[in-house]
Amino acid sequence: MSSAARIKYFGRDWCEYCKKFDPTWKGILALAGFENERNFVKDSKGFSPVGYYPSFTVGGDPKLGEQFGKIMRDYEKPVSYATAHHIV
Repeated sequence: MSSAARIKYFGRDWCEYCKKFDPTWKGILALAGFENERNFVKDSKGFSPVGYYPSFTVGGDPKLGEQFGKIMRDYEKPVSYATAHHIV
């Protein structure tokens, strides 16, 4: 059985886009559940693999992370889903 790919979120406290994304990240964590928390990691100190924040890697791959990031650009939908379902 294969394990899920780890998603790593690179963000900074000073970044306005990261501040906007943080609630969505918390919603993603809530949707994933406690048993999957090791597959979702936030890195507040490491360098972005693509040179900007917020950025991501999926299974260590920055290109997959960029694709994931493009999907996450619409920050409100995941947060609204999680909130509507009392997950956050």
